[in-house]
Amino acid sequence: MSKGFDELLTFPTAFIFRIIANNTETVTETCEDSLKEIFSHIEEVQALPSKSGKFVRIHITVKAQNADQIYAGYDVLKDCEAIKMVF
Repeated sequence: MSKGFDELLTFPTAFIFRIIANNTETVTETCEDSLKEIFSHIEEVQALPSKSGKFVRIHITVKAQNADQIYAGYDVLKDCEAIKMVF
């Protein structure tokens, strides 16, 4: 059985959402805006396009107060159309 974030992390904590998405003009901003609905503070946003330019790797660091907040972050990212995977 896998353990949840509440068992693996000590809160509050910095948490990084690692996202793979189609490289569109607004995908990074869309992901960041979605997470701002859940987290009061976004600490860092990094975007690195793939060699072909078709995809982008996005890392968004947030300050999570509890595990439910992290799960809610994953839920809002599901609604972003360009996203292929979130880790």
